[in-house]
Amino acid sequence: MKRLRASSLPMLNRCPGFTSKPFDTKITKAGTDRHEALEHAIKHGDRAKLDALPDEDKEGVIYAENYILTNTTNEFPMEWESGKGIEVECDGVKITGRWDLINGNQGFDLKWRLPGEGKSYEEQAAFYAYIIMERDGLEEFTYHLIYGQPKVTKIINFTKQKAQEIIEGVVSNSKKTEVKPNAYCGWCALSDGRCKAMAETALVIARDYREELEKFKANELSDPSQLARALKFIRNLKPFIDEIERMGREFTIVNGGELDGFKVTERSKRQEVTDLNAAFNASGVSSTDFMDCCTLSITKLSDKWASVHEVSKAEAKREIQARLADTFAPKQIVKCLTKINI
Repeated sequence: MKRLRASSLPMLNRCPGFTSKPFDTKITKAGTDRHEALEHAIKHGDRAKLDALPDEDKEGVIYAENYILTNTTNEFPMEWESGKGIEVECDGVKITGRWDLINGNQGFDLKWRLPGEGKSYEEQAAFYAYIIMERDGLEEFTYHLIYGQPKVTKIINFTKQKAQEIIEGVVSNSKKTEVKPNAYCGWCALSDGRCKAMAETALVIARDYREELEKFKANELSDPSQLARALKFIRNLKPFIDEIERMGREFTIVNGGELDGFKVTERSKRQEVTDLNAAFNASGVSSTDFMDCCTLSITKLSDKWASVHEVSKAEAKREIQARLADTFAPKQIVKCLTKINI
């Protein structure tokens, strides 16, 4: 019987040929440490594991801790992930996985970075939501995807029917044979050259956009309709291009290999001052002029506040944001050109 991991459901929903790469032990350990620190802090009221995390991880986990404590209730038990996990059969396929935390009709999952374009955790969340709705006789379920690094939470509301349709759709897609380039190609073990779709991406794009290609005129990009067609082509090629670039860097820079027509070059990163007091004393300019040349790290200032006043970094950051509110420049809005599915 075919077995699927809940964490692979988003990838399999986009390509049935997806095969997980061997786990990066460093990344896996960091994720495990964050999850254990979060559970231990909330479950046992013990912050020892949380305080032992690197500073850049600790702040994100504290955000998750505060969010969970604010949005859970004592009316229901706090069901933390089981060591054995769960196993469910769907249409001849077994799906296994472990949720982070269930509290009544709500689920909480600590992620780290926001998913990029074309990626999503919806399928994984739908699986856990459906399991609990089936178990507890619920018709609706709310899943909170907590992203520690940017400190934001995305909420997905499921009905039992919606969650079931998502799961059945992934299972159905996983049984197909045609592979398809997508945003997860770089995560797939077959991206090392064994994937037919990766090797023939240009042909796949040509087939999918056959009618568009027949209309496309490369020498008329000043025409908005031609420019739109060109953007569709290059964005569908991007996963293939990114993976080839990654493999090239790994082969040369990491492993010391050589590629015809390429060489490894070096360039210096921007210089940074490590001791501002010493830099000011040596600069020979006034304090006002010196300050005009400096930038302030809100994160570092918040860390200093937390250390001096013995409060959490999350509390310190809120305090600093409030104290410096009148000194911030107006927010700048960055506009992006985002692909829409038609």
